[in-house]
Formats: sequence, C-alpha cells, structure tokens
Amino acid sequence: MQKKTFESLLKKTVAGKVPDRKKFFRTQLIFSLLRDPFWVWCEYHAPQKEAVPEEPKFDRFLKDWAQDHRKQYVREKYPDAVWIPPAFGLANYKATLKAMFDGALAIRSPHLWALGKNMYGQGDLIIRDDSHPSFFGNYHYRSVEIKRAKWLKKNFKIHGAAMTRLLGEIQGYTPEQFKIVLLNGETEVSMAAVQPDLDEVIKKWKAIRDGKLKPAPFLLDYTRSPWG
Repeated sequence: MQKKTFESLLKKTVAGKVPDRKKFFRTQLIFSLLRDPFWVWCEYHAPQKEAVPEEPKFDRFLKDWAQDHRKQYVREKYPDAVWIPPAFGLANYKATLKAMFDGALAIRSPHLWALGKNMYGQGDLIIRDDSHPSFFGNYHYRSVEIKRAKWLKKNFKIHGAAMTRLLGEIQGYTPEQFKIVLLNGETEVSMAAVQPDLDEVIKKWKAIRDGKLKPAPFLLDYTRSPWG
C-alpha cells in the first residue's frame, strides 16, 4: 500500500468541508439514538427557546468516574500514549493525524474525521498494530473502547464499529476487529458482525434529521438535558 503524505491525507479526510452537527453523523449520538432518540429529534427540530441546560450532580459524577477509569487504564497499559485534548476542532484532528503519521503506539481521545463521508467522532483509544500496512506505512491503528461496566452493551459495540469505520476511511485499511475493555476483562469484537447495527443506527439518524421519524420520549414527559 502506497504511503500518503500528511497534507494529502488531511485534504482527503477533510474533503473541503467543515463538520456540521446538523448535517453530519457524529459518533457521540449513538447512545442517544439507542436509548433516547427523542432527544436526538429535539436537537434537530425542537425550538431553541425550549432548551434548558442542566447537569445533575450524579450525571457529572458518572462522567468523571468513567473518565478517570479510562485515564487509569491508559496510564497502566500505554504510559507513553499521546493524549489529544477533548476540545473539538481542526487543530485536534490534525494533532491526531500527526500522531498516527509519527507511529505513536497509542493515542488517547483521538479525533477522527471522514468529512467526505459526512461522519466524524472522538474515541477512547486507538493503538498501533503492525500486522497490516496502511497509508501511514507498515502499520495501522485499531480502536479500543474503555468502559466502566461489567457487561458488553450494544452501544459499546456500535461505537467501536463507528470508530473502526472512521479509521478505515482515514488509513485506507479497515481492521477486522476492535477491542472493548470492561471491568471484568477485554473482548475482541468482529467488525463484520456489528456493521449492520451501525448501518441501522445511521439510517435511523438520517430519518430523524430529515424529519421523517419522530420517536416518542424514553419515558412519559421525559428526555435528557437540555430538552427535559
């Protein structure tokens, strides 16, 4: 496989576009599309004046708890991992791409863009794998989902598949498997087995975005902030 330059691959994956939350699929929507699709509908169609942002202390605790778990895992397993700041923007996508070109063994919180495919997102971790070449050279990257949970959930698998699809668009090679790390162990998940679920989620997202589907609230008179 012919190696590409940083600039040529940046141009290919950005495709002259700017990420648009109203038009492009972002991987962070996967949980909501499965658990609370009415919230997704509100993001696209509800009057902005109805939005009331709020974050209960327990929700913040859960987010911080999960983030601390990811940090601890990476520190123990990949102490030299390159860390990409969470703030969204082109600078952090470029930083991710540079780390991949540099051949970093691991990249925490990678930003992955395939704007030509109207898709982008941020993952937990990607790790270098020397078993197959890519546009970067004699190696490629695989996705690792790190979850503070004991059981394998559908949204974990679909998010891992989405990150793997993005990696495939970026590096020119789609790994056959991705890893999910749970509290009680690690498991390899087949990309082929999860791709139909990912396609179904994206189809559902498009129907909501385009106003062809209006899901009911998860519970009566309830959806998450800011649409509660």
